[in-house]
Amino acid sequence: MKFSDLANNDDYLGLPEIERSKVVEHLAKGNDDFKALPEAEQIKVLNHVVSLKAKPVQQAQPAPVAQVQEEEPGMMTQIGKGALAGAADIGNTLINASTFVPRKIAQLAGSNKLNELNDQREAGLESFNQENADSIPYQVARFGSQLAGTAGVGPVVGGALKAGSVTPRALALAESIASNGTKGTLANKVASSAAVGAGSTALIDPKSVPTGTAIAASIPVAGKGIGIAGNRIAEAVGELGTHTGGESIKTAARSGAQGGKNAKSFVDNMRGNVPIEDVLADAKQNLQVMQQAKAAEYRNGIQQVSKDKTVLSFNGIDKALQDASQIGSFKGQNINKKAGDALKDIKEAIDDWKKLDPKEFHTPEGLDALKKKISGIQESIPFEEKTARTAAGKVYSAIKSEISAQAPEYAKVMKDYSAASDQIYEIERALSLGNKASADTAMRKLQSLTRNNANTNYGNRLKLAKDLEAQGGKEILPALSGQALSTVAPRGLGKVVAGGTGLAAATTLNPALIAALAAQSPRIAGEVAYKVGQGSRGLSNVMKNINPSGAIAAAINRD
Repeated sequence: MKFSDLANNDDYLGLPEIERSKVVEHLAKGNDDFKALPEAEQIKVLNHVVSLKAKPVQQAQPAPVAQVQEEEPGMMTQIGKGALAGAADIGNTLINASTFVPRKIAQLAGSNKLNELNDQREAGLESFNQENADSIPYQVARFGSQLAGTAGVGPVVGGALKAGSVTPRALALAESIASNGTKGTLANKVASSAAVGAGSTALIDPKSVPTGTAIAASIPVAGKGIGIAGNRIAEAVGELGTHTGGESIKTAARSGAQGGKNAKSFVDNMRGNVPIEDVLADAKQNLQVMQQAKAAEYRNGIQQVSKDKTVLSFNGIDKALQDASQIGSFKGQNINKKAGDALKDIKEAIDDWKKLDPKEFHTPEGLDALKKKISGIQESIPFEEKTARTAAGKVYSAIKSEISAQAPEYAKVMKDYSAASDQIYEIERALSLGNKASADTAMRKLQSLTRNNANTNYGNRLKLAKDLEAQGGKEILPALSGQALSTVAPRGLGKVVAGGTGLAAATTLNPALIAALAAQSPRIAGEVAYKVGQGSRGLSNVMKNINPSGAIAAAINRD
């Protein structure tokens, strides 16, 4: 047999590896074929023999017998015992407190029987706990029972304090205590959480009160720190990772935490379940609501003004009309026909109004109607006739100022109306929500709201958008953030960075690079931030009902 025949020989290939090495070694000794091989090929043959000898003989192993996973014996019993022990910890504390005076009286009378009974009870409880110290189900159930048993400390104590609070500051603190330290200012949260922590710890293990108080007091501060850190992380991921801006990441987490319509809007837009133009319709509807509210507020204000029957003077209006006549004229000669015609129409309108019944038409409400008539004349002047429009505007402003000067209630109404009008105009202009703007332009401006690297006017636009949400009633940022985080690939420069990171991750299988690649994907980052928000909502709901510091402190001191 030759070496070349071994590769196709079933008998040889069927031998164990150690036997195959013997065959090769035997053929090599004094074999002309082996000797005829080049030195490099001979080395390969010898290396092959060595490698075969180096491998241990694989012994046939019997098939593993399937193991039936049995439930840990006594688990439910351990859970029951743990729950009982947690309740017993609280009960023991209450018994100690309620029997303190009788035990002292008996001791002064020369009897130590009550103290002995008390010691026996505590020793029995301690022995019971020691017997089950290594049982995880027991310890978990004991901890949970302690949490449940102390859940009412905050509401009970806070409710009692609210009943006796006589100052706003005391009432605010009492309400914070009733919420287990989850409401109010940071100072009240720290104080109330510490108070509830001390009370709950005292019920479980009075010796651990200092530890429980310290743990509880740190919870609001730690929560605030986590919130600040979360904002910083969101900014970093949004700016350096996904290149979608930090606002989109923060809104994703906020939507998850809030749940409801905002969560659905974010998820539907991120996953492409709804048309992207829906958010534009919501924005325009918000603007319409603001316009309706402005008009309603004006009507309500004018109703109050109509009760003022004061007859107002036309002196200021006449002076404004005389000043305006100088616009577009030179030494009494008209040099701007459009301005002259406009002022002629305005003067005729004012003169006609003067002839009307003063009790009906010269009141604040009546002059407001005259102001609207002058506004109509101004609006009829072509926009390019700036001189004529300026002259008409001067008279319009004079009528408004004259009413405001003589009727304070009207001044307030017009101030609010002007502020609302200016805000609506600014929102309409900045976000291109007017009827003349194209849907494409409006969508681009809306989608830029979540990216503070998109333009230098980002801060002002975002503020206006939040005003639009607050006054219009429909939130649009969850939808816009969902759209910003809908793509798998990062935006802009992030595509280049992600490309390099992805190549490195694929070739090295480095977990850190794979994680970095995930952080650059808007879709992945959005899904993760949303889930983090959902998790925080669950934790927040738990923390509203319990203060865990007492159970934690008792567990620490047991160790």
